[in-house]
Amino acid sequence: MENIKKEQNSGPLLSWDIYFDYYNRLMKRMNDKIYLEKFLQQHYVKIPGELMKCVNTYDAIVITDTKQIIQWVSSGFYHMTGYTFDEAIYRKPSFLQGSKTSETIKIRIREAILKSNPVSETLVNYRKSGIEYDCQVNIEPVFDHKKDLTHFMAFEKKI
Repeated sequence: MENIKKEQNSGPLLSWDIYFDYYNRLMKRMNDKIYLEKFLQQHYVKIPGELMKCVNTYDAIVITDTKQIIQWVSSGFYHMTGYTFDEAIYRKPSFLQGSKTSETIKIRIREAILKSNPVSETLVNYRKSGIEYDCQVNIEPVFDHKKDLTHFMAFEKKI
């Protein structure tokens, strides 16, 4: 009887209940884009417009320094990996890799980064819970106005 009473008091599911999660994620993505633009301005970096337009099509964005140490992750990074910003910052993205991550793909990514070239690969990563997922990653080198390499930006999508 008590269970029935709780269900009756919970009220109907409102459209706002469904929309709120979508709205919340949309606001986080907008904040991510604003932060990203400010970050790039601070480092005197200009990202091609077509790249900035597709920011919303990725699940997560990761910015590393030239030594591949994570400096920033978007809010979508938590949803994709289970790791919070504080758990990811100052680590290398390789912490998401594991036993099923292809050595060949890791070598191709490493070689492209060493040459400051863009690279796109699909690899197996692992969530904080240990569950594996396929991740499409597009890594772009970021150069300042003097054409010096300053960062790498990884645009990631769970597939």
